[in-house]
Amino acid sequence: RVPVWWPRLGELAANSPGPPSKGRGSSGWSVSNRAILNLRVSHHCGARVFRKAASHTCRHKGGCMRGSMRALAKLTRVRRRTLAGTSSSHRFQSNTSGSKSFQGVWPIVATPFHDDEALDLEGFAKSIRFFRECGASGATVCGVLGESNRLTDAERAQLVETAVGAAGAMPICVGVSHAGTRATVDLAQMAQDLGAHSVMVTPTKEAFPQSDAQLFDYFAAVQDGCALPIVLQDHPASTGVFMGAELLVQICAHLASVQCIKLEAVPTPPKIAALRKAWAAQPPAFPECSILTGLGALYGGVDVGQGTDGFI
Repeated sequence: RVPVWWPRLGELAANSPGPPSKGRGSSGWSVSNRAILNLRVSHHCGARVFRKAASHTCRHKGGCMRGSMRALAKLTRVRRRTLAGTSSSHRFQSNTSGSKSFQGVWPIVATPFHDDEALDLEGFAKSIRFFRECGASGATVCGVLGESNRLTDAERAQLVETAVGAAGAMPICVGVSHAGTRATVDLAQMAQDLGAHSVMVTPTKEAFPQSDAQLFDYFAAVQDGCALPIVLQDHPASTGVFMGAELLVQICAHLASVQCIKLEAVPTPPKIAALRKAWAAQPPAFPECSILTGLGALYGGVDVGQGTDGFI
């Protein structure tokens, strides 16, 4: 089922009055084919927001996105046609229709800033309310797109508090990944105290390869320190950490808090198929996590066919 807000996204993008302002630590932003499910509509909501181009890490300002909103509108139509032709047996449903709490579409929310790099909390709240009104299954804040690595702890707290307040009944997932295990746990506890629905966690690259046992212990420590559901983010391109399907299956089996896998190990369809096959071979009581595909639904139509529960 194509979400009810999907057609409206193309309309908003096509009618957008112009490019958004710059933001913290970036030379501007552009829209690629991965932008479709991240809903770059904050400018329409009045927020001053940017998306960091993948090839830029500098902190100077400037640049624009030159027609990218029109490209986003075109991509919306392409994605809608792709899902419309997908077998109905594989289409993901709203999270209200099943027992899994992670289904459907969970936009990754960009963090807006004023020209002085102070948080634009009003614009941020407008974005959250827009996603809620569109019928999004949930929203994720303080992720990579939300510039989590450039935020202070106080700013993180402000964003989480604002998101929870603006979301109403829509669940908010908070990115809490940090290079230190203790710091990750502390951020997870802060998200819990501020009313978040869940936390998103991914390991970080160390000076030496981490064993499967060490990676398991990392997620176990987060579970021990926080009562919220955990979204395990598997994105080796950004973290330098590869987690095989067997390790993910074992983590889901033995850590009850890990209820969802955000799959971003390209190409995603074979790994979705591997996880589904591994779960199918286990005893009936064996726990099976939700799978939400990241990467802005880069392989969206194929992911749906392989059994993804949605996109994040």
